[in-house]
Amino acid sequence: MDKQKLLFKNLKDIEGLSPNADLMWSKFEEAYKLLQIKIVVDNEKNAYEKILNESIKGVIHSILVMIDGGDALADNYLINEETKESSLIMLN
Repeated sequence: MDKQKLLFKNLKDIEGLSPNADLMWSKFEEAYKLLQIKIVVDNEKNAYEKILNESIKGVIHSILVMIDGGDALADNYLINEETKESSLIMLN
């Protein structure tokens, strides 16, 4: 499996809809438990997974574009115009 597919597979596994999912990482365990009860039919799970996958891909893509200098936000905030270094490095 290529690295990109593996990344998105691992991100998808975080969804938390499995009744035996380990949710100790989440601040919203009760919300996950509610969704586990409500989203039980396969077509409901598939719809939720599609939306979640699209959201994750969109957020990752947007972050990478900002870091890469591909939009106005990156030019003004994330990339130092003089050094061309990411401002994210300076946050550490």
